[in-house]
Amino acid sequence: MFSSIKRRLGSLALRKKAVILAYHGVNNKPLPFKIWTQIDVDRFDAHIKYLASDCNCVSLSTLVDNVRKSHIEPRTVVVTFDDGFYNNFSVAFPILKKYNVPATIYVAAGYTGTSNMIWSEQLATTLAVTTHPTIRFEDAELSLSTPDLRAHAYRQIANSLKSLSPSDIDQRIEEYMGDCQVIPNDLMYGQCYEQFRMLGWEELEELISSGLIEIGAHTMKHAILSRLSDEEAYCEMELSKKILEDRLGTIRHFAYPNGGHGDFSEVHRKMAMEIGYESVSTFISGTVSRISDVFELQRFGLGSDSTVEAIDYFMRGGALLV
Repeated sequence: MFSSIKRRLGSLALRKKAVILAYHGVNNKPLPFKIWTQIDVDRFDAHIKYLASDCNCVSLSTLVDNVRKSHIEPRTVVVTFDDGFYNNFSVAFPILKKYNVPATIYVAAGYTGTSNMIWSEQLATTLAVTTHPTIRFEDAELSLSTPDLRAHAYRQIANSLKSLSPSDIDQRIEEYMGDCQVIPNDLMYGQCYEQFRMLGWEELEELISSGLIEIGAHTMKHAILSRLSDEEAYCEMELSKKILEDRLGTIRHFAYPNGGHGDFSEVHRKMAMEIGYESVSTFISGTVSRISDVFELQRFGLGSDSTVEAIDYFMRGGALLV
């Protein structure tokens, strides 16, 4: 009974709030081990089908404009993707078109049109292709003998690397590749490359021309801004906008890489405003109201284990009363 009351109160509370959902990758082939940010195509299809049938799906630009007007329609939802994986185009986009659901893709511009991968996907691919039974992590040897153990090693190492500067991360990734006897070419021809490669300019242009997808900036190299000097952070934010706009037209929106507490500051908010962004998204869970700060928008992250029921819970306001 109490949970039913909470749901009803949450639904009332959410009438003038919106939900922004944050995805990363959508895959139509099995991964060598579980990576939370990569969601199965059938699960994603179920998510979008639910949103299209039961929610007011709008673009991020529409939501931001409506927040500025202090007006949000009931059950408003926005779909976003971080990083700019090719599978956003090859797998997710056909589903979005099928249900006519708009979305925003935040692109790490320094990888666009290249064969390079973000460091976290380099790490995942290294662990997928190596034949070594273990990998050294700090003072321990982590087993790679099963898919579950490889997934565990990936989470342990990736979480530790997030605290480092970009140059230190690059050095550590190189060391892990050496430890696993993996060379760069192995990454391109491994089973993960197709899932983890980045969007090219032609795909981005096609996405925009559909009228359904808008592109946002996500720095140049997916650097967590709080690990950079102010000058470096400003360059990552400004240059990514410039490069994308030179090829694609106006870029209105920006999302912080990682985007959790401690990954950005008020300084970065002011930078975004000065550079000319019209909104900034975080990865902190929460809803958007007509009085929200559009330069610190909250989103609910969705991954490999996220269900339609979880989204329904967000949409009915359950998360507001946890």
